[in-house]
Amino acid sequence: MIGTKEQVKTYLGITDTEHDALLEFLLKGASETVQTLCNRTFDDPAPDDIVLLVTQLAAREFKKRKSQGITSESLGSMRIDWSERLTKTQEKVIVANRYINI
Repeated sequence: MIGTKEQVKTYLGITDTEHDALLEFLLKGASETVQTLCNRTFDDPAPDDIVLLVTQLAAREFKKRKSQGITSESLGSMRIDWSERLTKTQEKVIVANRYINI
């Protein structure tokens, strides 16, 4: 698995253990997704940009768990688009770390 539950908790500002099992599950899923998109597995420790990407994806899934079926929502002056899977920056990380078998 890429990254740690503690990294995701720090990223989200969570200090309790209430959601630990869910965060582990989401981190595992995000790790597998990134490795599939990159067409490779990463040795431990994975590159920092990959760890950050996995952390961001796990955190995003955690935040949107109560928004299933909602494509976007407004929080004050900020708008969140849940339909966008990866940002342009995240896509660049995938492309930079993708293994292409020739």
